[in-house]
Amino acid sequence: MNFNEKLKVLRTARGITQEGLSETLGVSRQAVARWESAQAFPDIQNLLELSRIFSVSLDYLVKNNECEKNVVQTQISELRHLALFRMKAAKNTYAAAAPQCASCRPESHDFRFEENS
Repeated sequence: MNFNEKLKVLRTARGITQEGLSETLGVSRQAVARWESAQAFPDIQNLLELSRIFSVSLDYLVKNNECEKNVVQTQISELRHLALFRMKAAKNTYAAAAPQCASCRPESHDFRFEENS
């Protein structure tokens, strides 16, 4: 994915319009449109600000890295495993009225669930 595609994905995922982003950066809406259509590239100050706004590294923004797809797919897979684990834990602890374990916080109700490693 190129910079222009990444910028558009990041912007739309956050629900930010081109105009909103341009106001935040102090540039014209047309500048943002040119960046997203690969007709221009932002200067280093705007790249740094984009990195901050979207909480991504400069490397991510400017490098066209093919391994990104694998990283994203791995993260999604890990999130699915975590979600499944959380559902099993809920089903087998408080939803099943399982006995509580010693609480680590005052006024809390703790349960313990383990699966594999």
